[in-house]
Amino acid sequence: AITRIPHIGTIHDTYTIEERKNRVHLLRAASVLGTRLVTVSSRMREKLEGLGRFKKNSLRVITNGVDLDRYLA
Repeated sequence: AITRIPHIGTIHDTYTIEERKNRVHLLRAASVLGTRLVTVSSRMREKLEGLGRFKKNSLRVITNGVDLDRYLA
C-alpha cells in the first residue's frame, strides 16, 4: 500500500456493480493500491471474478450471517 496502512474494503451486494459498471474499475484500482477486498458471499466473489477484472482467489470471503445450529441445541 502507498501509505503502508492496512486497509480492507468490503463488497456487500451485486447491485452496486450492476447499477454502475464503472465501479468495478474503482474496486480494481483500490485493490491495485493495496486495499484488501472482502466479499460477504461466495456468489459475490464469483460474480466479480466472472467479470474478468480480478484474479481468481484474489478476493476473500467473510460470510455474513449466524450459525443457527449453535443456538438451536
